[in-house]
Order: sequence, then structure tokens, then C-alpha cells
Amino acid sequence: MAAPKIFSWFVRIGGKTLEGRIKIYGSGCTLDHAHVLGALHCWDMLRKEGRPPLLVRKDGLFLGQVVFENRSMDIVVYKCLELVEASVAEKINEYPAFSNTRLGFGQSVGYTAKLTLRGDGIKPSTSSHFAIGTVSMLTLGKDRDGHVYGLTGCIAQAGFSGAGVFRPDASLAGIVVENIGFRIEESVYAPIISLPAISPTLPVTDEINGVLALGAATTNARNSTTFSCE
Repeated sequence: MAAPKIFSWFVRIGGKTLEGRIKIYGSGCTLDHAHVLGALHCWDMLRKEGRPPLLVRKDGLFLGQVVFENRSMDIVVYKCLELVEASVAEKINEYPAFSNTRLGFGQSVGYTAKLTLRGDGIKPSTSSHFAIGTVSMLTLGKDRDGHVYGLTGCIAQAGFSGAGVFRPDASLAGIVVENIGFRIEESVYAPIISLPAISPTLPVTDEINGVLALGAATTNARNSTTFSCE
């Protein structure tokens, strides 16, 4: 799994508070120089509170605009409209390709996120996190008609939603969208198991690629416009 490459594509998605701070609502994945993939329910929260999306990418902080959404898959694509603050980090030189293979049981996938560490008497701290899990379940997602895949061997917290999920060849296979929680036995004393769930990108890959192509064509047309004086 190409972890360094995947880390460079990680995005945090938030909105500005009245105090001027950035409140994080979820995660995302850089698709190209101008687009970010995320979870639609995170955008729903931002929209409900009237906050324009802010995209914290490796190459800078951008004001975003939604250009694609699919509610059944809980997927959204943002376009980077305006650079708010440049980053001193190295530029992103390579972008992910979508996987063209359907997810299946027993397959290994990985994702990156910001993990919050908590403990009694310990001030919470945030650390970069890389997880590898195994596809082990297929079920309906919460409050929608799309299916999600459950993973074993890894964890997810609030704020993970939208993080890109990758195959070992670093192709993009889906995003984290929720946790599947259930009791292992009928007893109320039985422990609750929590599995991260991912929404696959394959069903909407053609539509998203169309959005990216349109954005690239618009940029090229703008850059190649010439004016003649007679």
C-alpha cells in the first residue's frame, strides 16, 4: 500500500465559525488540481449551518463549491474555487485513478485520516492515521438506499467520513461514510461491535470523470483564449 502517496491526497473539509476558526466536518480525497471527493452528509451539515465549504489540501486551503452529488452513494465532489491560503508543503505531482474493479469480500483496502486520541486526564490530541482493513460485509447504508461495505481490522471516528479508500495499487475504490454498530449477541450486556463502512465509487466513476473532464476543458479554454486587434 503506497501510504506516502495516499497521505498527500488526504483532505480535511470544514467551514469557518463566527470566531474565524475552521470547524472540521469530515475528510476528503484530492482528485486533481481542482477537485475533491467527499461524503455528501458532511456537505449537508455545512449547508444546514450556512457555511461555505473550505478544503484543507496538502497544497493549500481552498474555498469550495459542490459540482456533483449522489445521495444514494453519499458521495459529493467539490471544485476548488479560490485559493485562500497557500501551503509551504511540496506540490502534489500525481493524482489517484479510480479503480475499475468491484469491491469483494476478503479484499484489502486502506485509508488515511486524522485520529483523535483521548484518555482519562489526557488532553485530546490528533495524529495522522493509516488503516488497513478487509472487506467483510455488504449492507444497506443508514437513511438511504445505497449499499455500503463493512471493514474488519480497522477503526473510524467522527470526522473520518469522506476519506478516500484505496486498493494496494493506490487506485481509489471508495470513501468512508459511516460506522456499522451492532451487539455481538442478544444480551444487553454483550459488547457493541463497530465496523467502518465504505461507499464504493465504481457506480459513479463515469459521472465523476465527466465532471473532472468538463472542469479541465473549461480551464484549458480559458487559458487558450486569445484576443486580436484589427
